[in-house]
Amino acid sequence: MKKVKAMLILTAFIGLLSCGSNSADDLKKDEKLLKETIQKCSTGKLKSNDKNCVNLKKVQAEMAKEVWDKNKSEIEAKVKKNEKYIENGQYQHMFDLLPEKVAEHVGKANGVTAKEFVEEVSKYASEEYGDGKLILTRDFSKARVNQTFSGRTYVIVPLSSQLKISDGKSEESKSETLIFEDEGKWYMINIDKTSIPVLKEVYPDLKELKELK
Repeated sequence: MKKVKAMLILTAFIGLLSCGSNSADDLKKDEKLLKETIQKCSTGKLKSNDKNCVNLKKVQAEMAKEVWDKNKSEIEAKVKKNEKYIENGQYQHMFDLLPEKVAEHVGKANGVTAKEFVEEVSKYASEEYGDGKLILTRDFSKARVNQTFSGRTYVIVPLSSQLKISDGKSEESKSETLIFEDEGKWYMINIDKTSIPVLKEVYPDLKELKELK
């Protein structure tokens, strides 16, 4: 009997908890509530499938779109300019939009400074591609925009790469590029097996992204 009573109390308690979720409208209207929910979902106090976190994601998707719409034109122009540098063989610009924190992390892991890392890889690219032409094309019309639970806005953009070799042959591949905001600045890094573990270590909140699994 005591066991049944205890289970009833537990069931009632769980029921009370489930009734305590905040709607997406509640979160939009109450900035304090929004910040509290972000803190709970980003630190794991609430699981990602908790109704509060699910509603938070809806709100953050809208917020991310607003942020992206304000910055899209400027960012796209910078990316296209960078693509042109690469196409023209100006590989010293290939890391212009790379996060400084990533360059520092990789450089430290290899016993060099961030500047030395960038210079060495740029030099290697120039030697590796030689007379070939590397054409990178990112399709912003298919960009997927969202935010991590911590509030970082990010965009996933499809990337097509084509290496045209002097003998007329060409190699093509498709992947994706991650563009994201960090402390008021926007950065870009291509998603591949090398960049994924580094991104997860330098920016733990990006572990949420299914594209980085």
